[in-house]
Amino acid sequence: MVTVLENLSILIRERLNLAAKMKAATTQQRFSAGLLCILPLVVGLGFWVVKPEYIRLLYTDETGSKFLTYAIVSELVGILVIRQISRPRL
Repeated sequence: MVTVLENLSILIRERLNLAAKMKAATTQQRFSAGLLCILPLVVGLGFWVVKPEYIRLLYTDETGSKFLTYAIVSELVGILVIRQISRPRL
């Protein structure tokens, strides 16, 4: 009984150690994913400050509204895909 518990504790420690190593190995990918996800918002905000008439078309024109909806949906799908890719399973 004692050896079973010792083996189980060793297994749990190794698994936690492996999870920490995987998290460290995917840090750069997670940072890049976060940067790519925030970049459209920063560019949109920059355009809104510099040339607000460019952004105004996105919510006043019917075609612009469709493009804005497509952009938001695409961004959300991209975020979900990137999260799945950057979260390795053990």
